[in-house]
Amino acid sequence: MRWWSVPVLAMLAACSPLDPAPAVFPGLVVVQPGPREPVLVVDAKTGKRVAEVALDGYASAPPGAGQLFFVHGDAGIVGRRVEDGHAVWRELVKAPTFRPLATSDGAVFVYQEQASRPRYVALAAGSGAKLYEVACDRAAPLVAAGDQVATFVDGQLVGHAAEDGKERYRVQAELEPPLLLTSASLFVRSGDELAVSKADTGRIERRLAPGD
Repeated sequence: MRWWSVPVLAMLAACSPLDPAPAVFPGLVVVQPGPREPVLVVDAKTGKRVAEVALDGYASAPPGAGQLFFVHGDAGIVGRRVEDGHAVWRELVKAPTFRPLATSDGAVFVYQEQASRPRYVALAAGSGAKLYEVACDRAAPLVAAGDQVATFVDGQLVGHAAEDGKERYRVQAELEPPLLLTSASLFVRSGDELAVSKADTGRIERRLAPGD
């Protein structure tokens, strides 16, 4: 049963930015109908519009610490208050539109491609202060959940602590994107199968074939 809906533009061109992802908060949903469109804050139960925030960027990250959602675009990375869109902090960090922001319990991860080595920069979700950097392969995804962070480095799946970025494990197996991380499990492609690993150790517990 559908309770309410908000029109959202679908970006189909290969060169287009990724579609903005809604952020779900207690009692509220933040949604951007399309890149560079105003962000709408709606009541989670009724869909009634609570606030509308004009901005020049992409609201492509889920909520992080406190009642903030995150926007990236020409003005850098901005942490905004969910109830009214007020900018709490801003960092002039360039984030590509093809790689959305990721968030853990207390950090926002921004992909940066440098001549020496691509990496993700972790910013404090509540203030925007730089916390640490995590090396990654070019255009590799990063996923975060709770106190876990995972990405690909030199073709290997590497897990880090979200608090300080310290490496926790490195999986020596033929794995590739996409990645999906929950508090307990990490799901990653392994050939034509889906490998299910423990989120805190990376140890593969089982493999699922198509149709399982």
